[in-house]
Amino acid sequence: MKKMIFIAAMALAGCSQSPGERAEEAYLDAKNSGAAQAQLCRSAQAVEQAYRTSGEASKADQWKLYAQIDCSSAYFNEGYRY
Repeated sequence: MKKMIFIAAMALAGCSQSPGERAEEAYLDAKNSGAAQAQLCRSAQAVEQAYRTSGEASKADQWKLYAQIDCSSAYFNEGYRY
């Protein structure tokens, strides 16, 4: 019984993440799995957009910078146009 309560609590804990936090987690998963620079560029842009639409301007501004860095790297290293 305790195991089922723990599993249910863990499932509900995941539901409390904001869209920005979920997008940030997806970005980190992509980065840790060795994704191409172009993918990181798109993922960082998605994180920025998720934070911006949820009204978290300071985090969106932070991720805008990360996206610019990743997108610039993708452009110079892979020829990716964003």
